[in-house]
Amino acid sequence: MSDDTIITNAKPAVAELVGTTILALLLGLATQITYDSLYIPAAVGLVIAVLVYWFGPVSGGHFNPAVTLSMLVIGKIKPLRAFMYLVMQLLGAWLGFWLTYYFIKYYPSFESPTGSPAFWAEFTGAFIVVYTITKVITDEIAAPLGSLMIGAAFILAITIANPISGGLLNPAIAINLHIMHVSHVLGPVLGGIVAAPLALWFGGVKRAKK
Repeated sequence: MSDDTIITNAKPAVAELVGTTILALLLGLATQITYDSLYIPAAVGLVIAVLVYWFGPVSGGHFNPAVTLSMLVIGKIKPLRAFMYLVMQLLGAWLGFWLTYYFIKYYPSFESPTGSPAFWAEFTGAFIVVYTITKVITDEIAAPLGSLMIGAAFILAITIANPISGGLLNPAIAINLHIMHVSHVLGPVLGGIVAAPLALWFGGVKRAKK
């Protein structure tokens, strides 16, 4: 394998690592600053818009296992790269929370409701996010508009899910917060897996070939 090929394959994985680290650091610090129900969705939406603008052309700007697995289902990413992304997302979430501890000497904690309502809140939030991402990709909406649309989708999704489940919508974040419940791990994944094919179907776009 040539050096160019190694670098080409490494770039998307590193982009996912850096992006997820920044996202986790933001969440870790933001929850210690304020519990304002509108501040967190806005902050996450804006940082996601920036990260997608930065890294979207490199990795697709997933930063979330629910997004990666959804893109795998519709053939927008190959299995090996999807696996690399999942590993980097989990590592990035851990690194972001470790940096939070390094900066403020407090590892983020999160009181999150579980159960059926929380599951469906996480499902719905991830559905909104992944549906929007799929539309941006298949309609070939260029940055920065595409980045802003995805950021806005996160604001909407977290605002809806936050009072019910905490609105994490990201299994990598949940796992590193020690929330191993099905609502926060499988809920977003299933929501995304349902949303991506549905977005293709409503958009009249043929399913991508693997």
